[in-house]
Amino acid sequence: MKKLIKYCNWELKNDFVTGGYFSAMLITYCIIDLILGIKNVDILLIFEMFLINYLLSILHRFVLDDKKEYSSKNFLFRASGLCVVSVLAVAVSGNLGGWFDGMPLWAELSIYAVLVLSYLTVWTLLKLAHDTEKLNDQLANYKNKSK
Repeated sequence: MKKLIKYCNWELKNDFVTGGYFSAMLITYCIIDLILGIKNVDILLIFEMFLINYLLSILHRFVLDDKKEYSSKNFLFRASGLCVVSVLAVAVSGNLGGWFDGMPLWAELSIYAVLVLSYLTVWTLLKLAHDTEKLNDQLANYKNKSK
């Protein structure tokens, strides 16, 4: 039962991250479509965007585990590598799926820029949450020692 609960907790966190990445990508794509005068988005495109973001969030959770300690250099190396791999994966998926067919280059570049910003935001929040949790543990240990 503990393994099931642990998996469900892991999956909920993964879905939260996926939702953030997917929302940023889809909203940016829809805004670009509106700018270009397009008022409909293909359902298959939405599914493809969700799927690639789900797979990338799994990769991100394995490479940057929020329960592990990383040196600043190691964290930067892992985050930079993930960013490059993620943008390349989205570029390949987008080109294979025809997401940007008939759109100007700035539209595709805008999606990549928003994704990089999303990744940086999530990683910064994860780092802050981890640091806050660590400080809270240290405070609790200090309080227990002083009793």
